[in-house]
Amino acid sequence: FGRGGALYRARAEELAFHRKLALSFLPLSLGMLGIGLGLLVRKSHPLIGFLLGLLVYALIYYPLSIISKEMAVSGICGWQMLWLPNVLLFAAGYGLWRAYECAVCNLLWGGVCGKNFGHAV
Repeated sequence: FGRGGALYRARAEELAFHRKLALSFLPLSLGMLGIGLGLLVRKSHPLIGFLLGLLVYALIYYPLSIISKEMAVSGICGWQMLWLPNVLLFAAGYGLWRAYECAVCNLLWGGVCGKNFGHAV
């Protein structure tokens, strides 16, 4: 299957479709990460949260998206690899958000973090 074959073109079109679809979900992933980072930064330093988000994008998301695209194009991995940067950013943001919630819960209700938020059952 050469570079001009029908299977090659179909695979290239499928990868382009999934890359564009994954890029359209980037604001959702960055939004979740921004929420998590924003909760960790004090209100007196709002610029730090923005700079942290920019740093994460430049040092983690962008290189990871290039690597995942190259791996998908070369055939090492499938189109699922194109979604990896979004999934990682979303999971990191959700993890930071949950860590903040548990820290607040532990502070307010003395170490009990769960569904009942420390209230007696």
